[in-house]
Amino acid sequence: MRSPNLHRYMASALLWIGFVTVAAAQGGSAESERSGAASPAATPSPAVQADADAKPAMLADEDREFIRKAALASMVEVALGQLAQALADSEQVKQFARQMVEDHGKVNDQLVAFGKDRGVGVPPELDRKHEALIGKLKSLWGADFDREYMKAMVADHEESIALYERQASAGRDPELEAFASRTLPVLEAHLELARATHDALPGAPGGNAGERGS
Repeated sequence: MRSPNLHRYMASALLWIGFVTVAAAQGGSAESERSGAASPAATPSPAVQADADAKPAMLADEDREFIRKAALASMVEVALGQLAQALADSEQVKQFARQMVEDHGKVNDQLVAFGKDRGVGVPPELDRKHEALIGKLKSLWGADFDREYMKAMVADHEESIALYERQASAGRDPELEAFASRTLPVLEAHLELARATHDALPGAPGGNAGERGS
């Protein structure tokens, strides 16, 4: 039985389609040459070139930290989503996990591109906290796995929303600020669905003990 919140989540997913198609690269403006006089005007001045080369170093510490933390958060959602697709008992949980892998995979692609453009490396692997969580989840099965996975999804999305809200309101990099603002509605929809899915599980607070997935 699908949660009534699923319809609202699907509406937010439509916003996501527009978000992931936003171009990451911008082209420079071309200047027409009208004069026949020989001139080295096409060569950037040393000052302009130095400014372009210094772009990564000029990125604010807060923006660098956002790229790293947001990339790690999306890596976690993908890794946990892949695990849930294999171990979850509830079909609703499996559907949620598939959506997390798809959505956060796209978010992470954007963050990797932002980091590359700005000279910021993203974490190459999960942190100890989430490696430990994966180890714990691997020891569970069926309904127990479902409850713990969805509980983690609620907590992780609450943390991610707080991170993106800070970037959207106080970020120094305009592109990262816009990215955070565009992504927030998607994360909020994820959180709403995570709570509804968790609460509908057997044994969960407010859950329906008579419902089980395949």
